[in-house]
Amino acid sequence: MTGGLDKGGAVTWLVDRFTSLRGCEPLTLGLGDGPNDQSLLEAVDQAVVIRGGEVSTLAPRQPTLYRSQAAGTLGWVEGIAYWWGEESRVTPKREVCS
Repeated sequence: MTGGLDKGGAVTWLVDRFTSLRGCEPLTLGLGDGPNDQSLLEAVDQAVVIRGGEVSTLAPRQPTLYRSQAAGTLGWVEGIAYWWGEESRVTPKREVCS
């Protein structure tokens, strides 16, 4: 993204918009594999760093972080599977939409 915007700002705007329309805040999940994903991974409730071809230096400040073992699309599948249906893995800091 350009023009002083980043993915974290975009997801924050989207969550704020959803919340204002629905009256509740969604639980969010973000996946990324590069430095341009840092702000996104820090803006969501649950984050997945997808393993890349090189050693990742991506280190988002995110207490609910999972790092995939697989790379590429298999890493995405692994990351989604890790969080999907696992309510015990995260305790939201707020009430979220059900």
